[in-house]
Amino acid sequence: MGCKTLEEALQKLIEPEPLNGDNQWMCEDLGKKVDALKGVEFQSVPKILHLQLLRFVFDLASMRRKKLTDNLSIPLELDLSFLRGSDSEPLRYELTGMCVQHGQASSGHYFAQVRDAGTGEWLNANDKTVRSYTAEQVATLFRPREDTADATRALDSADAYYLVYRRLSLETTCITGADVPAAHRSAILAENDELESLQRANFIHQQLLDVKVFAPSASKLALHRYLSGRLDGLISKNSPHQTQEPQSVSVRVPRSRSLAYVLDRVLDEIASKVSSDRTWDWAAKLSDTKRTCRLRKYDSSFGIVSEPLDGHAKLGDCYEQNACCSQVS
Repeated sequence: MGCKTLEEALQKLIEPEPLNGDNQWMCEDLGKKVDALKGVEFQSVPKILHLQLLRFVFDLASMRRKKLTDNLSIPLELDLSFLRGSDSEPLRYELTGMCVQHGQASSGHYFAQVRDAGTGEWLNANDKTVRSYTAEQVATLFRPREDTADATRALDSADAYYLVYRRLSLETTCITGADVPAAHRSAILAENDELESLQRANFIHQQLLDVKVFAPSASKLALHRYLSGRLDGLISKNSPHQTQEPQSVSVRVPRSRSLAYVLDRVLDEIASKVSSDRTWDWAAKLSDTKRTCRLRKYDSSFGIVSEPLDGHAKLGDCYEQNACCSQVS
C-alpha cells in the first residue's frame, strides 16, 4: 500500500500524474501530443462514504494473490475538504464501521467493528456473536496520533480492508426492527434460520469421525511388502501378497461414543460384507465371538499392531492419540 495514513492514501488518489516525454497526451484539438496532467476530481462527496483498501493484489513474481499487511493509520474523524480543493468548506466525517480480515489472501477469518449511530457505542460482530467494547477498549483501539498537533485518535491496522465513514452533519436516525419493511424483514429472518440450520449441521458434522478398521490379515500383508522391499526383488512382484489390498471397513461415529460402540458398528459392517462377499467368509464367526473381539491401534503404513484399546474409552480421546486407524482381532 505504501502509505502510512488514510489521508495520505486519499491525497495520492487525487494527486495529478504528469504526462510528458514518451508518455505525452494526444490532444485531438491540436492534432499533436502535448504535456498534460491526469488526475481525479470530486464534484461531490457522499454523506455515507465507503472505502475499500487495496489489501489483496496479484503478485507477478509468485503468480499468486497475496495480502498487503502494511500498517495503515485510520482516523476516527476525518476532514475530506481537500478532495474538493483548497477553498472547500470543512467536510468532516466519522468512522462508523470497518471490515477486518485476519489471515492470508487465500483464506482467513472475517469480522466487523461497528459504531452504533444512536449511542456511539462500538460493537464487535464476530460470526454470530456481537459484543460491546468498553470505554477502555475503545481508548486502546483508537490511540492519539503521536505526529499530529491535534492528537487525532486513529486505529493502526494491518488487517482492516473496508471502511465506512458518515458525515458528521448528517442527522442520526436510529432504526429498529419495526422500521424494516415486512418483506425485507421476512427475507432476513428466513436467511438467518437457514444460516442457523447450516451452522447446526456443520457442528454435528464436526463431531463425526471416520474410523477405518482393518482385518487381522492386514498386518501380515504389510509385513510381507516391507520384507519384499528389503529383499530387493527376491520375492516376486506378482505374488498375491504384493498385489492384494488389505480388507477393511469404515464407519462414521460421533466422537463422544465409546470404542465398544465403534466395535459394534464395525461388526455390523463386517456382517454385511460376509453376506455379500465370499472373501469375507473368514469373518462369519466374529459375531459369535463378539466378547473376545478387540480393537487395536494399527499403523497401516508399516503394519505395526499395538495394544488393545479400552472399550470404555471415548473415540474422541483415541482420535487425539492418532488411533482412529485400527484393527479388529
